[in-house]
Amino acid sequence: MKQQMDLGKLLRKIYVVDNKFLSPRYSSKEVYVRATDTNRTIVSALSNLVGMFGQQDIGHKPDIDFPSAADWPVGFVPVAVHTLDKPTDYVSNTCFRYCNFYGEVSALIVVGNMFA
Repeated sequence: MKQQMDLGKLLRKIYVVDNKFLSPRYSSKEVYVRATDTNRTIVSALSNLVGMFGQQDIGHKPDIDFPSAADWPVGFVPVAVHTLDKPTDYVSNTCFRYCNFYGEVSALIVVGNMFA
């Protein structure tokens, strides 16, 4: 999780600070996050987003970007991480597309005595 948070900080520096490609405050109109539907990848995505948008003193506004409740982690902006079921996830679950194709192609391979 620490590595993903550090990566998020680096991405923030590149895309927010240096190139001004993204706004300093999280905007759902600029950032859409997807992960595979497994705990490991969802937690990695959330950790990355904490590095990008969940730090103190980066311009977030209490009661707009996050609640100003006493027990809320200061500066933490919740960002949705979206998932899809494996059968309909055509981006991150490529195996099912190629597994059948691989089976068809390997069935065409002729194994003979040439290399025996």
